[in-house]
Amino acid sequence: MIHIDPMMLIILNMHCRSCPDCDLLIVHQDELEVQPTGGLRLLAAHMSERDPSVIGNKYIVIGTMEHSAWREGMRQPKLLDEMLKYIADFKEELSFTIRPAGWYPADEK
Repeated sequence: MIHIDPMMLIILNMHCRSCPDCDLLIVHQDELEVQPTGGLRLLAAHMSERDPSVIGNKYIVIGTMEHSAWREGMRQPKLLDEMLKYIADFKEELSFTIRPAGWYPADEK
């Protein structure tokens, strides 16, 4: 589930990697935005027909939805309150950066 400013919720059928030991879902920002099949590219194509004014707005991925509930919602649209029962919101968002290997001063983290 993605929240797009100012007030739009969208649920995409997008899969990403996971780490069951850490309880993390892992997606690179470029996979979400840049890849030809990336979620926001699909979203931009969809929104260009429905509401082009939100394309390029800030967004945040706020959770996941049970796939069976998403599939059912595609067959027969449901109200937001009913769909929220099947959403698992994220506890926190983590960002990781790669630090090249090498020697660094001892006082540098």
